Amino acid sequence: MATVSPPLPSAAAIEQGSRHDAGEMPETPAAAPRGSTLLKWQIGATLVGGTLLLCSVIAQLLWSKELYPAIPAALAMLMLGAPLVYAAIQDLLKGEAGMNALVALAVIGAAATGKYQESAAIAFFMIVSGLIEKRTAIGAEASIESLIKLSPTKAARLREGGGEEMVEAKVLRPGDLVRVRPGDNIPADGRVVTGTSTINQASITGESLPVDKIAGDEVFGGTINLTGVIDVEVTKAGADTLLGRVKDLIIVRGVNRYPQDIELTVEECHESIPSCAAAAFADVSGTREKLILAVEVQRSLEDDWEPVIQTIRRVVTQVHELPPDAVYLVRYGSLPKTSSGKIQRHACLRDYQEGNLRVVAKWESWDQGFEEAAPMIAASTMEPRQSAGEDARRRVVGKKQ
Repeated sequence: MATVSPPLPSAAAIEQGSRHDAGEMPETPAAAPRGSTLLKWQIGATLVGGTLLLCSVIAQLLWSKELYPAIPAALAMLMLGAPLVYAAIQDLLKGEAGMNALVALAVIGAAATGKYQESAAIAFFMIVSGLIEKRTAIGAEASIESLIKLSPTKAARLREGGGEEMVEAKVLRPGDLVRVRPGDNIPADGRVVTGTSTINQASITGESLPVDKIAGDEVFGGTINLTGVIDVEVTKAGADTLLGRVKDLIIVRGVNRYPQDIELTVEECHESIPSCAAAAFADVSGTREKLILAVEVQRSLEDDWEPVIQTIRRVVTQVHELPPDAVYLVRYGSLPKTSSGKIQRHACLRDYQEGNLRVVAKWESWDQGFEEAAPMIAASTMEPRQSAGEDARRRVVGKKQ
């Protein structure tokens, strides 16, 4: 549900500071929590408006004159309804007609007929529901941020000729051997090669008791080695670890998805899309989060890119049950990447917001008149399947299964 206040903090906000490169964790800003002051003001205004509404109801029970309950009801309506109307006007100026506009219309309609209590009540319940949603999202963000901080920055990597060397955890690669001593956090997902120990992996699996690990057992990055010294062979590092995937979590319209999975689906859904050429990220600049896809293509491969865009929309919707809000096909090699060739989502998001994507072709739900719940409507208006698109979808679904 769209709310009056700025967009909900979420995993997408964490994503803006993250790296799609191995092991890079976002830096925690020293500033105050995002929107905390505005949230306090909104809670205070809602409490005052709710108190005035309650006073109006009590006055209606105690006095027969309509003036007595009408005064606090009108004040409550102005205090609670004005932010909704203001947010609706902002949305309309942007070409968006969503939940704010509908609620503002109901508030104005009730007020125009003299139903001040009803008008205030509509605004009150709308704002309260938004505050509850926001508070839940803030708690989820705090949990994700605290989980990300568990990842160590250093690792003791074993040299091939013997001995150890201290390296950055982000440079670890599958196949590396690392030594983990008691009290250390495991730097990456891996498999125990030598040694036995007890691992506290409650932060990852939720298990209340530490788990004994022997040679051959799987361990997770970010968990704590409690007792013995173990040598771990890295199987997944950086963004591919369980903890690394959490930091890139996308939450759009209440649906949680890993961007890596969406990007893999996009890259495999059409023959014109090369590997490591897709970026999935959430735009939180509007009244709700939007799923944005930026995909590199070679301009010489196709004359008409519309079937490619339709295939991407269709397959992503069918595989992940999350319709994209916008698909941008950009020139090959134009998306920001690391030195190892991996997409940098935070940089792609910045280029998108600043209008710096080198677009070859695009589809945007807001240009088609689809907003808020309308991406589902947009998904239903896609063109009939092309045979190549159907084959690609089956191939992707088969891989997912």
